[in-house]
Amino acid sequence: MEERPTVPSPTNVGISRRGLELVIRRAAELAAQEADADERLSEAEVLRIAEELGLPGHHVRRALYELPDTDREEEGPVTRWYGERAVTGTRVVQAPPEQVAARLEDYLVTREFLQVLRKQPGRIALHPADDAISSVARAVRRPQRQWQIARARRVLVDVRPMPGRGSHVRLDLDVTNHRRTAVIGGIVGGALVGLPLAAGAFFPVGNMLLPVLGDAAAYGAGLVAGAGTFAASVAGGVSIARNRFRARLDNARLEIAALLDRLESGGRLDPPAAPWLRSLRSRIGERLRPAGPS
Repeated sequence: MEERPTVPSPTNVGISRRGLELVIRRAAELAAQEADADERLSEAEVLRIAEELGLPGHHVRRALYELPDTDREEEGPVTRWYGERAVTGTRVVQAPPEQVAARLEDYLVTREFLQVLRKQPGRIALHPADDAISSVARAVRRPQRQWQIARARRVLVDVRPMPGRGSHVRLDLDVTNHRRTAVIGGIVGGALVGLPLAAGAFFPVGNMLLPVLGDAAAYGAGLVAGAGTFAASVAGGVSIARNRFRARLDNARLEIAALLDRLESGGRLDPPAAPWLRSLRSRIGERLRPAGPS
């Protein structure tokens, strides 16, 4: 008689939190393989499925709000080498969404010199104001190398309500302009440096090998040496530009995190004053402080 394959029975061994995460992730991958690629689920459907899995609704809602924008950019060599064209920061703040959005808008307009492009309930799109006074103020108050929010191509603010009186804040900085400048600057800068270096490698090598190899071979050897030098120079320029742009991304992440820290604490959104200004204020305060009884 032919033996039938046995079906493994469900195990009673407990599953750890890490195991639960892996199981859900793998189940989602399998479901995605069977589903239509263009099929989309509404937020209500996602919350219902998560509830059936026993996941807290407020955690799922926060994960939805922090979901990366996969339609924003296709993965390509520029992204892999230089980095993403946008920087994102998120935070949950214990304040009503209207109040949080109003505070952020006021700060970004009056302190970062941005201008509102579009405004919807809970969503604000801004870009650097291009009038002369704002440009001068931005150059003085926000040095280019240190501050990234004021010079982002676009800033998107998204404030969503959370259970209770809390709000989920998402801040996106579009730095496409800076990445494009880094790509072009790296190639052009490396090429400008590489041209004289390539010429300097071509002629000495050709002249040195001319008596030995003849005209054609010496010319080819010099051309190879010059091309190698030029390529190395371009690669060096691209690498330097990449490192500078990635440092800019790190500064942008730090600046967003610091702003969200101040927003979460409920204090002033302005960054700490420069050391010289703090020292000046301290000295003025000491001078104005009334003297004690003698």
